[in-house]
Amino acid sequence: MIDKVIQDILEERLADLHTFMLCRVVSITPQLTIRPIPKRKYKNGRTEAYPIIINPLKLKNIPLEKDDVVAVAFSERALDGVGSRKHDLTDAVILGVI
Repeated sequence: MIDKVIQDILEERLADLHTFMLCRVVSITPQLTIRPIPKRKYKNGRTEAYPIIINPLKLKNIPLEKDDVVAVAFSERALDGVGSRKHDLTDAVILGVI
């Protein structure tokens, strides 16, 4: 019983730990927005789209166009230095175009 509770807690926490995923460029102007391609999957089989990511950082000299598929990493700590976020979608960095 306790093993199941611990397992459920771990799975819930890991579901919000983001390291790397492919995203599609939704718009470039007036602000850069990207949408994660994979969907969030729940234990009951339900899926849900991740939210759009607004103004992710990107490496210099990466030309982007609408509908490009990009490789995105998520910072270990909050990039803006505010709060205690870890591996959060708001701390996205575009590494390149796929």
